[in-house]
Amino acid sequence: MCIFDVWIGSADVYDIAFIVLARAIHVIAGVTWAGAMFLLAMAILPAARAAGGGPWFGALMRRVGPASGISALLTVLSGIYLFFGLHAHDATLGGWVLRAGAIAALLAMVLGFVLGRPAGLELARLQQSGEGTPEQRARIALLGRRVALSVRATAGLMLVSVLAMGVFRYVVALG
Repeated sequence: MCIFDVWIGSADVYDIAFIVLARAIHVIAGVTWAGAMFLLAMAILPAARAAGGGPWFGALMRRVGPASGISALLTVLSGIYLFFGLHAHDATLGGWVLRAGAIAALLAMVLGFVLGRPAGLELARLQQSGEGTPEQRARIALLGRRVALSVRATAGLMLVSVLAMGVFRYVVALG
């Protein structure tokens, strides 16, 4: 019996429909979130650093930031639904791998919202206003390092999460 039977009744068709919907949301949002972080970490941030940042980077981050945040939220919420509906009592090695992936995703989301988002917003605002004073340039450099750290750490955590989600069903055969 599914934990969500109280909300949707006990009909199995509804359980499966919600699971399919949650899984579709989870996969699409997760691919969007992880893909954005991988692309930022491996291509866009190095290119921005080589080009010295500038207004184009701020414009890009104003687009990528909200899309990543929404994708992260949808990924985590649908993942919570799926985990508690399907795997809450899974004590196998696969269940522990899934938990590790979920924790990595939660940490990535918190890191993005707590460190990356505020630094990215301020960086975009400062870069849009132009070069400015030496203090502003120093602040832009500091914020750029924070954004880069946040993106790299988030991408690393997303890698752990994606790998865990991809292999959790199969590690049972190992142990």
